[in-house]
Amino acid sequence: MKFSLERVDTLHGSQLWLQTTIWNSSRRIHGPVKFIIDTGAMHTVIAYDQAVRLGFNVGSLKEVKKCRGISEEINAYPIRNNIFYIKGKDENDKDALFKTPFDIEIVDNPGRGLFNLLGLDFLITKNARLIIDFENNDNFIEMD
Repeated sequence: MKFSLERVDTLHGSQLWLQTTIWNSSRRIHGPVKFIIDTGAMHTVIAYDQAVRLGFNVGSLKEVKKCRGISEEINAYPIRNNIFYIKGKDENDKDALFKTPFDIEIVDNPGRGLFNLLGLDFLITKNARLIIDFENNDNFIEMD
């Protein structure tokens, strides 16, 4: 499978984004959700305000763990039993829908302007490769 990434140029440089839809254990569909590809992030996270906007039941979050960023430590709330749906291309370059179970964390970010981050945990557990081809402007995630 191959998933194209959207390249967005910002004041701070270029960012690569992946769009997904998330279906969780409460049988609710959340999305579309855009994630910044962050190979410096160990965990995949959704910003709290985004989780509220997407309809996650944030009022029932009880398990808390600490999530360390570059400059600070914030609370993170694991959300288990999610399924990511990602549109991509199969080995014959035909449109396909990839479905994979995946746990995410909601990070407590009031007023911090945090984004949704797709971290190394996704790339490692799914045996994925991040391909960045600046010359041909072709950026994607590839999975077996």
